[in-house]
Amino acid sequence: MQDELCHPTERKHTLASKSLYASLPLPHITFLEGIATGTIIYFFFTWLSHQIVPSIATSTFQNNLSQLDSNKQRLFHSLLPSTLHAILQILGTAHIFFANGPSYLNDNHNHVTHFETNLFVPYGLTGFGPAFFMGLLVGYLMSDYLYFGTRALGILMSLHHLAASASWTYAATARCMQWYASFVQFCEFSTIFVNLRQVLLTAGYASSSWELTLAGLVLFVTFGAVRIVPLPKLVYGWMMRDFYVLEDFKGRYAALFCSVFFVIHVCMQCYWFSLMLNKFVFAMFHTK
Repeated sequence: MQDELCHPTERKHTLASKSLYASLPLPHITFLEGIATGTIIYFFFTWLSHQIVPSIATSTFQNNLSQLDSNKQRLFHSLLPSTLHAILQILGTAHIFFANGPSYLNDNHNHVTHFETNLFVPYGLTGFGPAFFMGLLVGYLMSDYLYFGTRALGILMSLHHLAASASWTYAATARCMQWYASFVQFCEFSTIFVNLRQVLLTAGYASSSWELTLAGLVLFVTFGAVRIVPLPKLVYGWMMRDFYVLEDFKGRYAALFCSVFFVIHVCMQCYWFSLMLNKFVFAMFHTK
């Protein structure tokens, strides 16, 4: 039965004085194992990309790749770990959409308070627990940040990586917000098509080719479907119910801290989608 979204009429205001850092345990070992795995995957498959591309790519593809500047070449070789990470996140978090998923999903209150720490769980497509995949995301993001640095990655993407890593680490440390983390991690679905488009561009396909047009259209649809369409319900649920659940559970500062992440997340997704929408509309009205 779906909970009614409303402002609670009575709350214990003394809980508002809880500190964000009060009585925080260390992150669970499962989360740390995810970080280690994400880091290993990133650097190993980046190295592997450098090794296999000269062996399997055509001479034209290799020539196009060699003409890119050093940062764009590094970006290309990061596509392999990026795509693998996206696939793992999809498989690892899809259980939140299953009708026969774990029982905690039946209560919206558990979206904030439930935190599964086991490495192995009896649900999902992989058998690995959500805390592991939370750590996997942090390991990937921090590796990506260390690999490129702020200058090459850009201020906006650097902010994205650091804010998400801090938020996920806090959630894993405070044992809360795991459902929200899993939901956002599933949004990596659209990353696969971002990377596919980049590979096609590197291969020399023209922007007006049907291959790139199709890849761009699929990217536009998937990005909108997994990252933009759910935002109104997600934000409304947070503002009208889950903010107060977390405030009662961990204190006001914890709820405000997570709210800051929500603002950053929503603004970035809308900004990136607006760029894609602008290109889509331009292409629609400027075709020859």
